[in-house]
Amino acid sequence: MADKMKSVNDSNPVFRKIDHIAIAVVNLDEAINFFADVLGFSLLCRRSVQGKKTGMISAEMEHHGLKFVLCQGTESESQV
Repeated sequence: MADKMKSVNDSNPVFRKIDHIAIAVVNLDEAINFFADVLGFSLLCRRSVQGKKTGMISAEMEHHGLKFVLCQGTESESQV
């Protein structure tokens, strides 16, 4: 991560790029439809992660270089 930023001085790092922004959603399919139909984003991929605290389904959405990853927890203890 250090290679992604340069420092003007020790207290003010300058970031070059944000790769993506993650948003926790209640209903992944509804969120995908909103981002695609209303906001004009394209669905790049969907993923599924298994785990008691990490279980989730997600979708990567992109529009003009801006990426959002929409995440829905699948387990009651999921940290999403």
